[in-house]
Amino acid sequence: MFRQTLLTSRLGLFKHGSSFTNRGFSYFTLLRPKRRFTSGILMEQLALKLDSELGFVNQVLGETTPNKDYEHALRSFTIHENPLRNYIAATKELENERIRITVPVYSARASYTDKNNVEQTEEEEKSDGLDELGYFQQSIPTYVQITKDEGTMICSLILNKDEIIFDSLLFDQNKDSSFASADLALALRKSSRYRGRKAKKLPNVLKSSLIKYLEEKEITAQVIRALISRIWRKENLSYKTWLEDILHYILFQKSSNSTS
Repeated sequence: MFRQTLLTSRLGLFKHGSSFTNRGFSYFTLLRPKRRFTSGILMEQLALKLDSELGFVNQVLGETTPNKDYEHALRSFTIHENPLRNYIAATKELENERIRITVPVYSARASYTDKNNVEQTEEEEKSDGLDELGYFQQSIPTYVQITKDEGTMICSLILNKDEIIFDSLLFDQNKDSSFASADLALALRKSSRYRGRKAKKLPNVLKSSLIKYLEEKEITAQVIRALISRIWRKENLSYKTWLEDILHYILFQKSSNSTS
């Protein structure tokens, strides 16, 4: 499923680039000279599978580039993309307020995997024809912080096609709130502060007014979609590093066993 969704998703947030068909270097070539048909054969098989998956991810990364139209929407924001952090943030400093948009990396992948492990009826499967990237677009949360002298407003949003859906809102009178540096999803879940009624219980006119308030500050569906497109690529880069780390460990262990 992961491999299939990686291929099909390129039609959405990414544009095709040149074909990346020849990887050249293979980590498994390091293992072949030391190959022995012993109890280590399972380790060799694992290394081969890891190397194959790594080649596929390299191909996907080589064939996809971020959509330029979406990237243009981020022109007024400063992007913070630390490779060691599981999120991407976009910030903007205005005269009397500071705006921060945060999109996490892994939450949607976990939900998507769990979702596919649940048995579905035939009708549900027909209506659930989304690939993984489509699921990212319609489920991964986006957290917006707007900080003024009066305090910090934090809201959680969901992107549904070209529409921003309001999910929840929390207000903290302390403008130097720990929310500014903490994991926002965890902070919102564990906070004892009142967050208003559930979004589905709020009047539609109130929710639409909140969305228009955000859009006036250039927090638009286009901006969120651009950040999600970056998240998609960042997840693949993180997955590539994860595969490489395991493969290096396997190769090192095999090399150590061969010389002992």
